[in-house]
Parts: sequence; structure tokens; C-alpha cells
Amino acid sequence: MAAALLLVVAFGVLMPLQAAQRQLPERIQKERQRLVAMEAMRSALIRVDAAVVPLGLQGEALRAMVEASARTSLAPATVTASLDGDEGVRLDARGVAMDRLLLWIDAMRRAQRLHLAAATLKPQAGGALAADLHFRRGGQ
Repeated sequence: MAAALLLVVAFGVLMPLQAAQRQLPERIQKERQRLVAMEAMRSALIRVDAAVVPLGLQGEALRAMVEASARTSLAPATVTASLDGDEGVRLDARGVAMDRLLLWIDAMRRAQRLHLAAATLKPQAGGALAADLHFRRGGQ
């Protein structure tokens, strides 16, 4: 009976604890890497939010604001913006990183109420993208 109890303690308690203890350094390293990635994402979000200008711009002022915001947030991408009707802006970006592009589009949606009406994305060398984006004010 004592031998069976000893086996249960050894295999049921001690061995799993030892295995968990061996895996702990690897798990800590993975969590540290996740923390670094989250801190980088936080910094990117702060930069994007800082690049957004007050709501209510129209026409050429809206186009200029979109272009300036894109130049700041999507750097080192090459960007140009043009008017697209009364309530729209078209943005042409070359050499843009996907993560920065998505963060910037979301910031424009939240802060400027510009909604992405159409997008064409094409891969470029080095993992970058060429993006042709059409934004509309409101939900149009």
C-alpha cells in the first residue's frame, strides 16, 4: 500500500511539477517577446492617433490632411492623395507596411469618420505593399 502511494505521488505530482519547472524559462521568454510586441504596437497606435487632425474638413483641406497624416503614419512609404468626388479622397501609397496601413485606416475611420470604400493592394519587394485606397465621409 505504501509503495502504491509512493508511486502515485511520484508519477502524479512530482513528475508533472518537474516538467512544468523545466518549461518555465521557455514560457517566460515567450511572454517577454509578447510583451515587447505589445509595447511596439502601443507605440504605433500612439503615433497614429497623434497624426489624426480634427473632424470636419472638406475638399482640399480634407485631401491635404489625409496626405499629411498618411505621410506621417505610413513613413517611409511614398503617398499622394487626391480628391474623389465631394466627400471622398483617394490615396496612392507605395512601399507601405501592412501593419502600419491597417492601423492608419482604423485611425482615419475612428477620428475622421472616413470609411474605406474600395482598396487595391499589391505586393512589392521586401514584403511592402502598393495600396490604392478610396475613402468616403460617413458610411457612404
